[in-house]
Amino acid sequence: MQDSTQFSIFSDDEEKVYLRWRTFKDIILKVPVAYLARLRVKADWLSWTGFLMVLPFIYFFKFNPWIAFIFILLNVLFDALDGTLARFYGRVTSKGKLMDIFWDNLSFLVFFMTVFYYGVFSYFWGAVYMGNYIVLLFLVAISSGMKIKVFPVIRSRLYFFGMLFIFLTSGFNFFDYFLVFFSVYMMITNFFLFQRIKWTF
Repeated sequence: MQDSTQFSIFSDDEEKVYLRWRTFKDIILKVPVAYLARLRVKADWLSWTGFLMVLPFIYFFKFNPWIAFIFILLNVLFDALDGTLARFYGRVTSKGKLMDIFWDNLSFLVFFMTVFYYGVFSYFWGAVYMGNYIVLLFLVAISSGMKIKVFPVIRSRLYFFGMLFIFLTSGFNFFDYFLVFFSVYMMITNFFLFQRIKWTF
C-alpha cells in the first residue's frame, strides 16, 4: 500500500531531479525487477543484502582493495533495485523510505571508516568530513520534516566512491583535497541550514 506520508532528505529542487532519475531507473531495471518479483523477493531483503556487502568489503580491503571495491558496486546495485522493486509491488511506505535512507548511509559510514582505518587519507580531515556529513543529513531531514524550503545540497557519497576508484586504478590519492573541499562546503551549508531552521521558531 502506498503511504501518503512523505519523508525525504532532499530539497524541493533536488526532489524533482531525484524523481526524474527514479523514473529512468525504474525503466532500465524493469526486466530484472520483474524477475525478482516472480521469485517473490522482497525489497527489504535487497536492502539487507546491500548492507551486508560491507562485511566482505571490510575483510578484503586490507588484502585486495580491488575485490573490496566490487562489494561497493554490489551495494550500489542493491540500493538501486530495492526501491524499484518496492514500487513494482506498489508497497512504497514512509517506513521503507526511511529505512532505505538509513541503510544507505550506514553502509557508506562503514565503507568510509574502513578506508579511514587503513590511513588512506588524513585522520583529521576524515573525522571533520564525517562529522559534518552526519550533521548535514540530520539538518536536511529536520528541514524536510518541518516543511522548510532549503537550497540544493551537493551529496558527496558517490564522489567518495569515485575518489576510491581513481585511487585504485591510477594510484593517485586525491582524498585529502576531496575531504578538505567537502568538509568546508558542509560546514558552510550546515551553518545556513541551521539558521533556516532557527528562523522558523
